[in-house]
Amino acid sequence: MAYQELKRLEKLLIDKIAERRKSDTGQMAIGYVTPNQFFGMYTNPFAVQLARVTMMIGRKIAIDKLGLYEPALPLDTLDQNIVCKDALFSEWEKADAIIGNPPFLGGSRIRLELGDDYAEKVFKKFSNIRAQVDFSSYWFRLAHDRIDENGRVGLVATNSISQGKSRSVSLDYIVENGGYIHEAISSQPWSGAAVVHVSLVNWSKQSPKTYHLDNQVVLAINSSLQSTIDVSSASRISANLNKCFQGVIPLGKGFLVEAS
Repeated sequence: MAYQELKRLEKLLIDKIAERRKSDTGQMAIGYVTPNQFFGMYTNPFAVQLARVTMMIGRKIAIDKLGLYEPALPLDTLDQNIVCKDALFSEWEKADAIIGNPPFLGGSRIRLELGDDYAEKVFKKFSNIRAQVDFSSYWFRLAHDRIDENGRVGLVATNSISQGKSRSVSLDYIVENGGYIHEAISSQPWSGAAVVHVSLVNWSKQSPKTYHLDNQVVLAINSSLQSTIDVSSASRISANLNKCFQGVIPLGKGFLVEAS
């Protein structure tokens, strides 16, 4: 989708240049946007291969759909662009824009789902994060640290990204380190199989001219993905301390006893 949109914008620019110069568009239709400008990584080998093929097909679709003059062949080699690696522990390519759908996994389930060794590896790398936070929170931090002053990021996460401890290490981190959340959907149902509500968050390090929250123009967007009440600076009410506890959460089959 990102490639198709960039090619559409490129075609608009080519047409405008041709119109100003009163020349034939076909003589100027040099494609500068190619699949080789796109990078990605994932831990599933099949998904990596599928993404490479999808990008190649996407180029052919763009050529036909937009009436471009650039050749569809030879096919691009994307073996070095879209790779089978773990994004949390691999070096990211320098990019003008980062988009993605990080994995959704509650902080209390990271060890249970991914195993002790992997969990300890994550906690060691992000040793400054002491709380149990949603797995996607780490992607928000990494993405923000890897864009320059002109870069932009757009990520999807469960709507818990704007709540509690997950917010404090992700969206709070972005806002406190020169980031501006300029467009967001605070909460909407996920279109996939998972029964969750998600947030769509777009930010940059440049102060935007306008802010869009839930398809409405607002004055600003805070880390709670609200335009008015900012709960990120709220303090705990002392009268409520030590009054309520979540209780024991059994982790592991060894804690489960079946009725006889």
